[in-house]
Amino acid sequence: MTFIRLPHSFEIIQNIALYFLHEVNYKSMTTYQLEVQIAPSDIRRLKEGGYNLCIAKKVNGAYSVIWSGDQNFAPSNTFEWVDEYQVFGVDSFKVGALVKAATNSEDIQPGQSCVLDQNGVMGVATGSAHSTGRFSVLNEYSAISIGVSAKLFGETRPVFVTPTSTVGTTTFEPVDDIVVWFSPMLTTGTMISGADITTSIEVKYGGGETSKSVRFSDGNWAQE
Repeated sequence: MTFIRLPHSFEIIQNIALYFLHEVNYKSMTTYQLEVQIAPSDIRRLKEGGYNLCIAKKVNGAYSVIWSGDQNFAPSNTFEWVDEYQVFGVDSFKVGALVKAATNSEDIQPGQSCVLDQNGVMGVATGSAHSTGRFSVLNEYSAISIGVSAKLFGETRPVFVTPTSTVGTTTFEPVDDIVVWFSPMLTTGTMISGADITTSIEVKYGGGETSKSVRFSDGNWAQE
C-alpha cells in the first residue's frame, strides 16, 4: 500500500500556486504617475508658439514614438499608466509619420511571446507571464517593423516601433523611464529620432517608486 504525505504535498502545491500567482500579477496592479508642472508665465508663450507637451516611454533603450503630444496642457498635468502592452505589425519605421498598424494587435505580458504568422496575423500570446520585463515577437510573415503599445490614461497607445524591418524573433524590454519635452510639431503616435527630443528631462522610476513630479519654469526643467 502506498501512503501519501498530505501535509508535505499540500505545502508544495501551495508554494507553486503562490509563485505563479506572484509571477502573473507582479505588476498588474501597479499604477504609475508623473505630474508635469508648468509655470503660468511659460504657458502663454508655449501655446502661442504652437508647442505640444510631449512624453515618450523607453523601450529597448530608446524613445521612438510620442506616447502623448498635444496642446491640452495646464499649469498642472498628471499622466497615469500601467504596464500593460500589445504588439502589432507596422509596414515600416519613418521619422515624422504617424504609427499605423498593418496587422491586428494582441495583448502580451513579460515572459510571453507572439507569432506573426505567414498570413500576417498576430497570434495570441503564449507562455507564462513572469517578471523578466521582456517579451518577444516571432515574425514569420515578411520584413516589417514590429510595434508596441502601452496603456496611458487607460487607453492603449503606440509607444515603440522597431527602427528596422526584420524577420525572425525580436525581443522587447520596456522600462518605466519617461522623457518629457515641448515640440511645435510632434503629436501623439508620431515616430521620432533622438534629434527630435530637445530641452527635455528624463524621469526614471525604480526601487518601488510609482510617482514623480517635474517642473518647467523660465525655459528649464527640474525634477521635484
